Amino acid sequence: MLLKCEIAKLSNHQKVFEKGRRFKKPSCQFIFLTEFKETKSFCLHLSVLAIKKIVGKKAVLRNLAKRRLKAAVRASLQECFQSLPCLNVSLIIMASPKTTSLPWEQICSDVQNALHEISKEMKPHDPLS
Repeated sequence: MLLKCEIAKLSNHQKVFEKGRRFKKPSCQFIFLTEFKETKSFCLHLSVLAIKKIVGKKAVLRNLAKRRLKAAVRASLQECFQSLPCLNVSLIIMASPKTTSLPWEQICSDVQNALHEISKEMKPHDPLS
């Protein structure tokens, strides 16, 4: 079962920015931090940022970038994180200036590829192989 929540506290954002791992794609940048805490199910803390200096001054463009990235994550979330152990993942997605102008298929493929990379990194490694 997947739970989706927002990173609400500024201290959580700072922790992810300082200690998190980064992936950069043409449509956006991914920063994630994995915490191995005992939980009953997999929990994803998601935050999508569209910064005024990066995306543009108009709020319409920033909101469009955030909506497109959230929809792309929603479309590929179940497939990527189905078989993961019970852990907490904090994920920040930062929109780029190209997020509003790139085709939808490319944004979806960028998000899906990054989520697959993140999920591969989180899977436990078998010491015997």
